[in-house]
Amino acid sequence: GGGGGAGAGAVAAPRYTAAANGNSNLVPIGPPLVAKETLYQEELLDAKFHERIARTHAKGQVLADAFNARMATLCPERPDLRVAFAPCVIYKVFDDRYAAGIAWILAEPRLEGKYTKWNNNAGNVRQTVEGAADGLVWQAPQAFSHFTHSQHNGLELFCDLQGVWNEFDGFTFTDPVRHTIQAGGKRRRRRTDKSKAGIAAFFESHECSDLCVRLGLDPHPRF
Repeated sequence: GGGGGAGAGAVAAPRYTAAANGNSNLVPIGPPLVAKETLYQEELLDAKFHERIARTHAKGQVLADAFNARMATLCPERPDLRVAFAPCVIYKVFDDRYAAGIAWILAEPRLEGKYTKWNNNAGNVRQTVEGAADGLVWQAPQAFSHFTHSQHNGLELFCDLQGVWNEFDGFTFTDPVRHTIQAGGKRRRRRTDKSKAGIAAFFESHECSDLCVRLGLDPHPRF
């Protein structure tokens, strides 16, 4: 993902894969998965690259759980405002066409519904959700981005939220961007992590919605 589309990030748009295509002897087992293809050959062979993505999804889900708990109190009986992140699985692939005969593939459950990008760092916000009960629904992804910044004392923010929505489960996101500010020391960041500059870019265009107000989020946070 990335604010400027597939070319700006480290992972290309999800691509559906057809297992057992043309081979009647193979039977698919389990739910359909989507494999994600990196734009950089060296990352295809790097397990840690895929682990960082999976870790980002896992951390996003922790924040989603906290957001959903607040929303359950503020807007009870509104499952359409819930957010979640698609769980990831990393596969080790043995194939002689790759260096050392090994590659790594990140996969996640295939998302059912209309795939949509809800916000990005360029200030674009999707303000319509087909089938939504009211305007609170389109506000949820943007309010969640603001919420993630509040939850970590201004040291990180999740944005570039994309995925699917339905009235029963709410939003399911995939491949978010996570901007982080390191309190001390250094660690290897994803290409899309723009640190303080990325957080600043989000708030330069962000306009607090009714959901932000209900959540008690600071309209002018420091970072």
